[in-house]
Amino acid sequence: MSIINPHTGKASKKGRAISDQELVQVLTGLRQKIDFLNQQNMQLGMYIEFVVDNLFAVKDESGKQIFEMDVAQFPEFAEKRFAEIQEQVKEVQEAELNQQTENLVAGLKSEPKLPKVDLDE
Repeated sequence: MSIINPHTGKASKKGRAISDQELVQVLTGLRQKIDFLNQQNMQLGMYIEFVVDNLFAVKDESGKQIFEMDVAQFPEFAEKRFAEIQEQVKEVQEAELNQQTENLVAGLKSEPKLPKVDLDE
């Protein structure tokens, strides 16, 4: 089992055995997070359904429905929006990578900080 070193981002070959109790705690925490996210997802879906139902219920004086929506356009909208989101994520990731690279290069260019050794001792 390798553990990721948070300072270097590389896997450490040192392993740490965890007890069954620690494993159960980790899995329980993950299950709780998944349950919470599922609940949020369901609430968001119900909220959207509520808003759409209320929009479709609005009628003018003659009783004609005011709001109409062509759901056949949704797949095209979803693909376009998904591509936009992917592009935004890619830009952020590239910016972060460039910043990390600049920090690494700056660290290599600076003088190494060696411990001071007192030779008089």
